[in-house]
Amino acid sequence: GGKGKGKGKRAGGKQVAFDIEVHRQRNQDKHDAECKAMLDNFNATLPSGGERQGFDVKDFKTISVSEDMIGSRTNFPFGSRDLIHHTIDPLFSTGECNRVIEEAEEYAKARGGWSTQRHFSHPTTDIMLEKLPKSLEWFKSVMPTKLFPFIATCFPNIVKDPELLRIFDVFVVKYDALEQSYLSVHRDSSLISLTVALNPQGDFEGGGMSVEALDKVVSLDQGQAVTFASNIRHGGNKVTSGLRYILVGFLLYEGYVEHDR
Repeated sequence: GGKGKGKGKRAGGKQVAFDIEVHRQRNQDKHDAECKAMLDNFNATLPSGGERQGFDVKDFKTISVSEDMIGSRTNFPFGSRDLIHHTIDPLFSTGECNRVIEEAEEYAKARGGWSTQRHFSHPTTDIMLEKLPKSLEWFKSVMPTKLFPFIATCFPNIVKDPELLRIFDVFVVKYDALEQSYLSVHRDSSLISLTVALNPQGDFEGGGMSVEALDKVVSLDQGQAVTFASNIRHGGNKVTSGLRYILVGFLLYEGYVEHDR
């Protein structure tokens, strides 16, 4: 009703009123706490003397979806049908990408292999970036200057300030035709997702990000990146030979509380 109350769950056999404002505030408080913790780990503030790379819509290819694929009111909160964007040119150099792979493999070798149990519903073969000091330092340097400006250009209706983007999780994923070769269709538990291809397409066959509703596979070459609305149902297309490495990031935005996450 007008007061934001309705029937809720029973407690001791009695119906308990559901107060939407209480739940909104609870979500807001949780969101604020999460964003503060994320800012402590991944400071998105442009460093003194740093410059943001400028991006234009001509710098990436956009894939449009139906206007209600992830929500009403033109895919709220994005307010757009343009929910998948990938760079045309590499965002990162061969050297940058290779160094992340090398550090990840060295870490895995020293600790008996890659992690396969970090994500509950759709686990990947991965390593948290925080475990890789050199790669983490690199990521923090390109985050405010390159990655966040790219994402803000792609989603202008929601990301008004790139410094308010927050890293929820970031990790290196390995797909192996002989082991974990694909990831089933799912939604990410974030607002915006990011994937960076770390090795060349010539290193493997298959692969790419499959988009369920479009029956389409988004394929990237080394250094290219794709960013998309996390609520889009997608999966990791099967690698039929070779190895595929990607860097994956899940993001929130401080100015928007996801009440349904």
